[in-house]
Amino acid sequence: MLFGDMHEVLNAGKAAKDVDWTMFWYGSILGMVAWGVMYYELWRIPSTEDLPWWVWLALGMYQFFFMTFPITMWQQYKQKGKFDNAKYPLLDNGGYLQGELQYMFLSLVSKSILAWSVAGAVMGPESDVYSTIDDNLS
Repeated sequence: MLFGDMHEVLNAGKAAKDVDWTMFWYGSILGMVAWGVMYYELWRIPSTEDLPWWVWLALGMYQFFFMTFPITMWQQYKQKGKFDNAKYPLLDNGGYLQGELQYMFLSLVSKSILAWSVAGAVMGPESDVYSTIDDNLS
């Protein structure tokens, strides 16, 4: 996030051809390292067959949404597709604002997936939460 913020600070008001992509690439590499460490730790588990199916689903969905952030930034600063300022003649910097709206949506969806993953782990059928609740009610 800090690299993304620095990218925005360094490139505010620049034309698409003048954007400096250094901070973007640093952030992307650092993000790949973090995902690599996480997958390395998963592969170190003696038997991944013991992991429930929803762990893999949540991980895949979360990674998909995580990767949409740099794709959105690239499109936003290259002014491609719906992020092209020319598509919003009545709105200054409309493509940039469209990108910011997409970031908010992506953030909401990816954080919701993360929250449901945690809730599934805590409240899932394999957890002992229900037995603890039953014991306390008795």
